[in-house]
Amino acid sequence: MSHDLGRRERKKRDTRRAIQAAALRLALADGVESVTIASITEAADVARGTFFNYFDGKSAVFIPDPPWTPGELRAKVEARPASESPLECARAVLTEALDDLEADRDLADLWPRFFRRYPGMTPAHRPELEHALAAAIARRCRLRPDDMYPVVFTHVVMASFYSARTLAATRGQPIADVLGEALALVADGLVPPQS
Repeated sequence: MSHDLGRRERKKRDTRRAIQAAALRLALADGVESVTIASITEAADVARGTFFNYFDGKSAVFIPDPPWTPGELRAKVEARPASESPLECARAVLTEALDDLEADRDLADLWPRFFRRYPGMTPAHRPELEHALAAAIARRCRLRPDDMYPVVFTHVVMASFYSARTLAATRGQPIADVLGEALALVADGLVPPQS
């Protein structure tokens, strides 16, 4: 997480985020097709070489950094207290990921808008992380990863996470608060609110 980074690593992270934010703003304003590396570097006020220190090409800039590798995610779930319910465990682990995401509110607001406009550009690492979460929840519940509970649980929790990111950007609220609200609905059995 960001508080563990030294000054040099924070500077590198901030430069990478600035490049991504510039690219996302350009894509949202003019369309992904019209975005060039030159327009990104100009908007981010970095040299072309600096861009390539962080990204292999234009398409790479439109992939958000995952908070963890699949192995790290499994380890985080497994490290949670056994007394926690699967939902409490998932909320704690996902909230930790949000701490870093919230550190750059600009990107936190831009990514959901970008993926709403370009749903086909969903990051390739998303299914790997979801599979890792399902496997860790299955292990925690003494089930097989392909049993119904860990698969459905993971899809419901991750849909809540993605929905919270989108709604937080729309509402201007912290993502962790909106995630808490979404997971409370899940915990309550998704009973519709009374009007």
